[in-house]
Amino acid sequence: GVAAPMRQATLSTRLTATVTAVLVHEGDRVAAGEVLVRLDARDLAARREQVEAALAEATAVQGDAEVQAGRIRALYADSAATRAQLDQAETGLARATAAVATTRGMAAELAATADYAEVRAPFAGIVTRRFVDPGAFAAPGAPLVAVEDASTLRVSVSAAPDAVRGLRSGK
Repeated sequence: GVAAPMRQATLSTRLTATVTAVLVHEGDRVAAGEVLVRLDARDLAARREQVEAALAEATAVQGDAEVQAGRIRALYADSAATRAQLDQAETGLARATAAVATTRGMAAELAATADYAEVRAPFAGIVTRRFVDPGAFAAPGAPLVAVEDASTLRVSVSAAPDAVRGLRSGK
């Protein structure tokens, strides 16, 4: 028969990046959530700065559009602005609000992507295989490290039907 761990994982990333550090070796025990591999994420940091700047700009434009829409609403209520001017101000506000929402979505996506720059142990276990060293190129789906949890094993046995006929659970 064969005894195999119930939980085992070959870890990879969704990023295309250079491996900057491999913090474990084969045979090392790791805790759940422990960082095993770090990838070069400088390009993500640069994009984060771009997204933060875009969000600041979009928020400023939205603030200006809210002020303009408020002014045009007041003028329209006093019959000092046309319906077309009001519609234009409302459209500008809607566009500015959409730009802020889009930029916030980009920031959330970037934050989620940045999480892949650190490959963490999904559970406590033992590192059974190290596929990369620092300086290696990591590609999406390429194996980086394998981890197994040997605390619970699954035993698979091949036997003739006559030999197992009287076996019951627990025997």
